[in-house]
Amino acid sequence: MVPSTSPSPGPGAARLYVEALEPLTRREIERFYGRLAGSGTVEDAARMAQAGIELINDLIALLRTRMLLGLVAEMNANAVSQAASPAGS
Repeated sequence: MVPSTSPSPGPGAARLYVEALEPLTRREIERFYGRLAGSGTVEDAARMAQAGIELINDLIALLRTRMLLGLVAEMNANAVSQAASPAGS
């Protein structure tokens, strides 16, 4: 059964995202500056960074949604199969 209200994320919820995203963002910046070395102006770099940030944010949101929906479907299928199996088997 699905709760009718969203549970409170709690005080440590943001930490989960920070810990997951910190290494990713560090790698993104290292790659960006590695590819940028010696090419273009500061304004060009700022423009490319802005465009890249927007694209990657959209990509991450789509990937996360796909993963969440896949895991929810998997958990629901497991719950259904457990409910359908005879007790004690």
